[in-house]
Amino acid sequence: MTLGDVPIVHKIGSEVDEFRISDESSCFWPKNILEDLVKSENDVALVAEEGEIGGYLLATFHPVTKKATIENVWVSPEKPYRGNGRKLMAKAEEILKEKGAKYYSAFVEENNVASLNMCKRQGYSQGNKYHWMIKE
Repeated sequence: MTLGDVPIVHKIGSEVDEFRISDESSCFWPKNILEDLVKSENDVALVAEEGEIGGYLLATFHPVTKKATIENVWVSPEKPYRGNGRKLMAKAEEILKEKGAKYYSAFVEENNVASLNMCKRQGYSQGNKYHWMIKE
């Protein structure tokens, strides 16, 4: 992802209900945080492009704990089943491993069967259910 992709990714992410943490919270990352993710040496921001953005992935990495967290994965509903989600996950894991990641986690909404299945196919196991708490 480049800084030029940020406005498009922000627009898409702001329109995706699955990225809403609660009815009380904002729906998606502010543009300045997306820009910081793109510039970060620790984090990963990727896009899948096929003429236009066909998907994107945002991941954070904490070097001290060696933990990587897949924060957001989005694949265009107009371009399903082209492997964009799988390719983004695989590329992110490759980059995160090079940075030193030993543990990987992904946040997936409980009812998002497609994303749950994609993560399982990528080797993730489904853990316990928790409430995602947020304070802005």
